[in-house]
Amino acid sequence: MLRCNKHIQVLNISYTTRETKTITMRKSIACGLLLAAVIAVCFDLNDATCGHGVSCPSGYIYNPHSSTCYKIVTLSKKWDDAKAYCEGNGDRLAVFDSLESISWARQMRKNHSAWKGHINKYIWIGGRDYHGVWQWDGKLKKDIVVEDWYQSPHNLGGPKDCLGLFADSNDLKWDDGTCTSAEYFMCEKY
Repeated sequence: MLRCNKHIQVLNISYTTRETKTITMRKSIACGLLLAAVIAVCFDLNDATCGHGVSCPSGYIYNPHSSTCYKIVTLSKKWDDAKAYCEGNGDRLAVFDSLESISWARQMRKNHSAWKGHINKYIWIGGRDYHGVWQWDGKLKKDIVVEDWYQSPHNLGGPKDCLGLFADSNDLKWDDGTCTSAEYFMCEKY
């Protein structure tokens, strides 16, 4: 339970072992960042449910903003092949369709032990340019409304129609990448 008020924030985490640990922090830390940090701690403790009631498969990390699980796959694949790989495992290429989920993903890449080792890698996610409109790929294509571009999509050097996450040197922001480039990718179990 996360409770924010004017003076103090209290977070109770119920572990699967039924023990409860309470963390108290001053209001100077935003609720969202506190929650992201605690979730990172939970998964560093190898606890698959960590109080949120969702059990992610091994190697996946729970996102409280989308109630789904994410995994960075350390195989280098072209965007279409990465999409097929995720779908073959019952997943999809990752979708981040809210500011909270975008911020969460950036924090996890910087801080979570399973992801920070890949901070300098370019990573495919599930967006694609369809005839000049950026959309999340899937059964029902959904326009990308919330964005986090490093620079506006530019197609410099040829067509760049697939969405990727830059490495740390570019603040882990979005980039329009060449779909045929072989990169790591992120799957989402939804």
